[in-house]
Amino acid sequence: MTIQLAKLSTRGVIHVSGRDAKTFLQGQLTCDMNVIAGVQTRLGAYCNRQGRMHAIMRVYGLHQENYLLRLEKSVLSHVLKTFKQFSIFSKVEIKDVSDEWHVLGINVDQDSLSDHTEDGFFITRLPGIKQRYEILYQDEPKEAIQRLLTEAASMPEDQWLCDDIASGIAWITDKTIELFTPHQVNLHCVEGISFTKGCYVGQEIVARMHHLGKLKQHGYYAVAKSSRHGEAASIPFFKGGEIEPGDSITLKDNPEKIAGNVVNAVCLDDTYHLLLSLQDALRGNPLGIAQLPELLLEMRALPYTC
Repeated sequence: MTIQLAKLSTRGVIHVSGRDAKTFLQGQLTCDMNVIAGVQTRLGAYCNRQGRMHAIMRVYGLHQENYLLRLEKSVLSHVLKTFKQFSIFSKVEIKDVSDEWHVLGINVDQDSLSDHTEDGFFITRLPGIKQRYEILYQDEPKEAIQRLLTEAASMPEDQWLCDDIASGIAWITDKTIELFTPHQVNLHCVEGISFTKGCYVGQEIVARMHHLGKLKQHGYYAVAKSSRHGEAASIPFFKGGEIEPGDSITLKDNPEKIAGNVVNAVCLDDTYHLLLSLQDALRGNPLGIAQLPELLLEMRALPYTC
């Protein structure tokens, strides 16, 4: 068995606890908190009143009225601030515990792991193109994690991000806060929205879009190639590089026409892998990046349908 392990330094963790923790989160997130317990986790979005996302997070049930929210570190302080504005009438404690909880990504070449939880330790199978697991552990790693750390080959975090993109799993960063609705990044395709749970912030907009069939923009996977001599573009990873979340996607033959935006981006082997939010009616056109006219976008299939 081949095991690859990535330390996910860009992921942070929020702890929500107290008598009203479950009720509070049920009124804030798109996922149904009633199904989150033990090994059952869910992706969920935290939206504003217009249905646009502050963040996407994976929600873990630590134990009764204690939950962990794993999200991008770049939006963590923003989420803490807005959560606390809504929590003044709830008996909850909300704090950043990123220094106490470690987040790992594991790829294996066979179905040899299973979902597991115990105090201070979670293994969760992720949807997508590979046998992928996310591991959360607190303080010192358990014996099982120690073995994995010893046996696993190191995997760059960029590769894990690339696999997220190819799996159609979106993350909101500080550059895309309140830019997208959950449907526009396919959160409904990965069990990230409950349409039966009742009210939450932004629910009226999100539910109306879903039930009235007004979904005109979805998430798509593309790679970016250079049009110069048909070679891959040698551009650095998006941290300080050329393509960043939020950048505009335009029609190649009409650069003034915006087709959508970049959701997430990573560069591997001189090729960009991009998760895009595009207008469905325009996705069949030749597309490019507004500020990089030499790039051509090549669409790839996602492992699910919406």
